[in-house]
This record gives sequence, C-alpha cells and structure tokens, in this order.
Amino acid sequence: MSRQTPTAIPALVRNHDARPRTGGLLAHVHPGLREEFSALVDGIWKDLASRFAAPLKTRESASRRTVTVIGFVRYAVRRGDGRLTLEQKVLNGSGRRVWRRAPYAFSADLPFKPSTGLFEELLGEWSARIAGLARSASDVPALTAGLVRSVRRASLRTVDWKRLRHAVRDALALDPEVLDLARRSRVNAHAREVTDGHYNHVVKHLAAYRRIKADNPNLLWLHALAQVERVSLPAKGEALARLKAKILKDFSLPPAAWRHLANGRRRDFRVVLDWLGPGALPHGRWLELREWLRLLVALERHGPVPLPVQRLFLHDPYRVAADRQSVLFRGASLPIATLRAVIAEAEAQLASGTLRAFAEDDLPDVLAWLTDIRPALDERQQKAGWAYLLRRARDWKHDLALRDRAETYSWESLVSGHVADGLTVHPIANVWALHREALGMRNCTNDFLADCMAGTVRLFALRDASGRQVGTVGLTREGRQWKVLDVRGFANAAPAPSMQRLAGSLASRYTTLWLTLHPLLAQESGTPATIPVRDREPIASEVEADPEEGPDNDEACGDDADGWDDEDEGMLRHECPICGDERLDCEHLVAAIDYFNGGIYAGAMDKRQAAFLDRLWLQVRQAADAGQQYSGLGKPVDDAITALRKTGTDIAAAGAVREESEWELINLLYETLESLPGVDTRYWEFDGGAPGTSTCGRDFWSRDVEATLELLATELGIPGADE
Repeated sequence: MSRQTPTAIPALVRNHDARPRTGGLLAHVHPGLREEFSALVDGIWKDLASRFAAPLKTRESASRRTVTVIGFVRYAVRRGDGRLTLEQKVLNGSGRRVWRRAPYAFSADLPFKPSTGLFEELLGEWSARIAGLARSASDVPALTAGLVRSVRRASLRTVDWKRLRHAVRDALALDPEVLDLARRSRVNAHAREVTDGHYNHVVKHLAAYRRIKADNPNLLWLHALAQVERVSLPAKGEALARLKAKILKDFSLPPAAWRHLANGRRRDFRVVLDWLGPGALPHGRWLELREWLRLLVALERHGPVPLPVQRLFLHDPYRVAADRQSVLFRGASLPIATLRAVIAEAEAQLASGTLRAFAEDDLPDVLAWLTDIRPALDERQQKAGWAYLLRRARDWKHDLALRDRAETYSWESLVSGHVADGLTVHPIANVWALHREALGMRNCTNDFLADCMAGTVRLFALRDASGRQVGTVGLTREGRQWKVLDVRGFANAAPAPSMQRLAGSLASRYTTLWLTLHPLLAQESGTPATIPVRDREPIASEVEADPEEGPDNDEACGDDADGWDDEDEGMLRHECPICGDERLDCEHLVAAIDYFNGGIYAGAMDKRQAAFLDRLWLQVRQAADAGQQYSGLGKPVDDAITALRKTGTDIAAAGAVREESEWELINLLYETLESLPGVDTRYWEFDGGAPGTSTCGRDFWSRDVEATLELLATELGIPGADE
C-alpha cells in the first residue's frame, strides 16, 4: 500500500507574466498554421504553469520512496540499499506514455538541473504536434530547438529553480553521510554536482569510504578516481594500503610520490582531474596522475604546485626522462633545474597578479627559443634562472627580426581573420601564437608545430565579442580535402554547437581556397578528364557463382564490374580503351592489378611501384623524425607515422611497422592514381568455376603514362619517384 502527496513550494513562482517568446520561430512555421502554433505554445505553457503550482509528488511504499517532478521525471530511492535511480515518461510501442529507467547519468546533488537536454525531453510529448506545424521537414530541427530554448528561458524567469532543486533533494531525503562522502570524493572537476553514479558508488562501498575518511580524508578523491578509471587494486589489505602499493609498484615511483598524495589535497591534483581526452571525456586520468607524480618527484617539490600554475601543464604531454634530469614541456626539452626556474617565476608572477601576461608573452618567447635552438644549458646557465632564459629568448627573437628570418617560424593561412556566428576567428600562423594558444587555452596545440610547418594542419583561435578566448579549431588536409581535426573549448572542454558549425564552414572554405591554388590540371592540353571508350559490345559472363563459395569474393571485388570473360578461350580480355591492344603491353597501360594474385603484374608501375613505396616510406620516416602527426595523405600514412614514432631507435620494430603498412601504402598509391585526370580505369572479375580460381582486379590506362606518373608523384608529395 502506498500513498502519494502533492507538494507546493512556497515562493517558487516569481513571475506570472513570463511566457515563451516565439516571434523569431515563425519563419520555420507553415504560414497557414501560425495561429495554431501560437495556440499550441500557449497550451504548453499553461500546462507547465499548472505543474509549477504543485511541482512535487512524493509517494512512499514498502520498497522505495519516489519524488515526481512536474509530472515529467521521477526520482526513486530504494529502501533496502539506498540506491538512487531516475525514471522518465516515454512512449511505448502502443503509443502510451509510461515510466522507464533513464539511460544516462544525472545530478544527485543538486537534482533536476535545468539543462537544455532536460527541456528537450520535457517537450518530447508535444514533438509530433510541433513537427506537424513546421514549414518543411528541414525546418523541424530548428523549430524544435528554438522552442526548447524559449520555454527554458521562460521557465527560468518564472521559477526559482535553485529553490526547486533543493526541494527535490529534501523530498528525496538522501543519506547525509553518503552525500558528504560523495561531495568530498567527487572527481568530476568540470561540474560541481554529485552524479547518481558516484552517489550509488559510495552507497555500495560505504565501509571503505568511512575507513578512508577516518585515516586520511584528503585521499577520498584518490580512491574514487581509481574506481572511475577501473583500476585493479590488490585484493588484500586496507583501501589506502592497496592504493599505495598499486601506485608505487605500477608507476615505478619512490615513497616520496606517496607523500605528495598523502599530504596534499584534491585541488593540488586538479591538473589531473581537469584532464580531458578524445571526445572531451575524462578517460585516462590515472595515467595522467602517473606523469604528474613523476614530475613532482623529479622537481623535488616540498609543497604543491599552485592551481593557476598547474594549468600551464594542462593537456600538455609532459614527460620526465628516465634519468629524471630533463622533462618535455610544451614541446621543449628542459633540464629539471630550468623547469624549476620557470615554475618559480610563474609563482612569483601569480603573487604579483601578472601570471596571465607571463603566460601569453614571455613564456611563449622562451619556449619558442628553446624549441628552435635546443641549447645545451650548462650548470651555471641553469642556475641563472628565469632572467637568463628570458634575456636569451629576447636576443634570439630580435636577431630573427634583424636577419629577416622570422618567416622560418611562421606559415601561411589561406583564411584570414574574420567574424562569423558572433565569434572572431584568428588564424594561428607562427610559433609564438601557437605557444600562446596552448598556454592560454590549456590545450596541446603546441604539439602541432611540425604539422603546421609542413602544411598539413591549420589552427584557428576563437574569441567572443569581448575578446575572451573561447575555443580552438584544428583543420587537417587529407589528400585534396581539408577536414575538421578537432574543436575544443577552454581546457579541452566540449565545444558549443555554434563552434562546431563554424569549424565545418572553416573546413569547407579552406578546401575551396586550397583547391583554387592547387588545381589538378590535365596531363596535356586537350586531354579529356575521362578517356572515351572505344565502341564495342562487352561479352557478359554467363558463369554462375558457386553457392559453396559464399559472398566473400563478391564483397571483396565489389559489384561495379564492367569487365568481361572470353567464353571461347576461358580467359579475360584486357582491351586498351585508347588503341584496342589486348596483350597488356601497349604504351598506354599504367598498371594492371590482380587483387587476389599478388597485386601488380603489368604496366609501367610494375617496375616503379617499389620506388614509389620507398619514397612514401621516406616521407613517413621524415615526418616521424620531425614530430609530425598528420601527413596530408590520409589515415593510413598518419597511422604509419604514429606507429613509427613509438618505435624510437628500434630498427627491427621500425622494419615491422613498414611491413605492416605496406598494403595500406599500396592502396593509397592506386586510389590516388585512379583520381588523376586523364586516367581511365577498368574493373574486371574472373570466375573460373571452381574454388580458388576466381579473382578480380583493375587496369589503369593513360594517353601519356610518363606524365601520369609524374603527376602521381606530385600528388603524393614524393617528386622523383617516377624516375
């Protein structure tokens, strides 16, 4: 037996005159249905206003306590174990709205966060009617999103939402001890709320958290991080003892590393907790903790690094050398003593209130000098500290200006600074701007110096109307197209939708300008882009596929066959579309490929493929040595560069990488060849009628084979390979 109690919240509704504004949405509404749309919005708002009058309904039963908020979501606390869940109303198969468990994380403290997503789901029950009033199908997303924003703004003006959230939490009557432990141990540094997952985790491991709080409450966050990162701890011992053993053993660290953790606080490790990886998700922070502890040990710090100074390291792949005598910081290899001087100066600048200017001006100059000159600092120079580094960097920069060599450290951006979607776009076109962006936005843009210099990556800084840094856009070239490499907000945060749209338009604009400057010309004047086929009737194959063979051959060969079989001879005919030769030895054959029997077997490329592959591999090796990540030739080459960089000086491992990459590079050769003007390709299939006798391939023809090979080498960036 259960009972339900509606609850009104005093002083919750503060503005009875507010309502959703829809004037700007009428452009997406069918002209003849605008009055109906206005009536629908009025009905929606009237329904919500009635719910705001008594927003909570609490139900007590033997198994759980539920709190329903504005008839839309329902929080439930189980009696037995105290776990918290969330349910929402959704349409089932028969069109009825029923309660279902929400499949996403939500805030438990405070609950009912007024996010855009919440209002999208709130208006879900009217989505069909809203879509039916749109001008066209393409207007539905804009109309729905606009109405969600309008209803959300009106709701926040009408309701004291913070008071509502507190009322929801009070009605849930969550365990105060669990809430306290969850707040102390939360590791989602990018949001202050305790999530349902973390609350339930503390409920499940309450005994362990109680013991850690009694032993050292400053380490509650560390235990939570190990759980979130799914770290496998030793099976026996107390929680802190197991953490200590895991960290010192797996990280190969001395006891001093544990002292940094035991004597520190959560804020002393924000550089770890604030880290965001691919997809702006906080995965991989356990490894970031390892690197930060190694750095603290190498620096021989007696106290924590202040939080604002920590952020100079955020999203930088800082790595301490095995001998702990140097560290890679923002792309520059620094002796430990030099890094100590940098941190000491940053702390002094922080105390005087000038840290931001230091990070935007002086530090980029010093890092640019260290990255370029790579000076071998002796003991006296290391002890000279920051003043020496800054003086040498300024002398170097002045010398560049006098010798007119600054262009060596800059690159061209085809898209200049402009304003779009309310944001100012600034191209990052030199090494100083690159370091300034990395330090100011707390990201790893400085890692792309080699790629920017090579012309395969372009970066853009985004500023809002006040000039504040809000995001960074990266573009990378793949063949003849520029694509979005990444878009990130401050400290690698997920970008706003407007920034994502802007990045897409930037990529399109950059591609257009790049193609204008790099046209793919025909091989010779008057040569058509596609060679006309000589008049003939193809001989269709009448051999049926053996059902025992299955679909593999068809899938591997494709379904666009325009080859043919010669039934009289049981052999394939390879007819040149230019001169009609059928013996594969005419001057127009660039390459003949058999996909299942060894690859190339005829044509000019038969003797030159090895040279092309050698030059391609040389390009991969040079890019890896230069620290590039993107080749401009696409993912296969980029993957080979990444794999080769990981091998270091291991010659055998580098040879294995080349062997593994061979077929990917061969595919790149012929995909590029097929895209060239003046090249005609013919796909063929052969079915011998018995298992193991079927194959397929492609022939490549050109009026001027030598010009085609020269153009192929140019497109791949490996001139001379055609010789």
